[in-house]
Amino acid sequence: YIVDKESLPDEIKSSITAGLNENDNMTDIYGVNEDYSVYYIDINGEVVCGKLEYTTIPAGEEIKAKDPVTQEVLQTIFNSEKVTAGNLKGVTELRINENNDLPNIKNLDMLYYFPDLKSLYIYKTDLDNMDGLKYSKGIEYLYMDTNTCKDYNGLSHLTRLNDIYFYNLYVSQRRIENNDMANIFKGLAPLKNLTSLRIHSYAQNTW
Repeated sequence: YIVDKESLPDEIKSSITAGLNENDNMTDIYGVNEDYSVYYIDINGEVVCGKLEYTTIPAGEEIKAKDPVTQEVLQTIFNSEKVTAGNLKGVTELRINENNDLPNIKNLDMLYYFPDLKSLYIYKTDLDNMDGLKYSKGIEYLYMDTNTCKDYNGLSHLTRLNDIYFYNLYVSQRRIENNDMANIFKGLAPLKNLTSLRIHSYAQNTW
């Protein structure tokens, strides 16, 4: 469900959670009724919190992100000035900056609009962090090509990730070094489903 949480009153926004962290069997599906009451649905589709009265934003309703960079990302991805809830629904694969058309990305907060992602490809970005991955916890495959990032701890949100490939890995505008690997592995450590890890930083530094 797509919920514009930022536009809600603070007392409502603070009451919305994306599941129960201690229970891996719960999926991150929540919603807000027209009266701002909150409901939560478990993996079997049963309403376990709140009362379901209004299920989803109409497909034709326009989505407008408050952050101009996020809005630019959405418009570029869908090649349209107007992005609707119908465009976002069911998107399972996303390629960010593949054509060098989104040079200003500093975070992954735009993933808030892509809760159904299974595969994520990120190209040539200079990220401050990867915290935005918390919005797309269902990602199973992550590919990063020639990116820089100051903080990789956000990787820990991808509890369903089973395959990750870093190509031309950098940290903060410099080639990856051995001491950086500890920080990257710290982010990867909680990922129990990870079965494939490939890290490449030019031929002489392939891991």
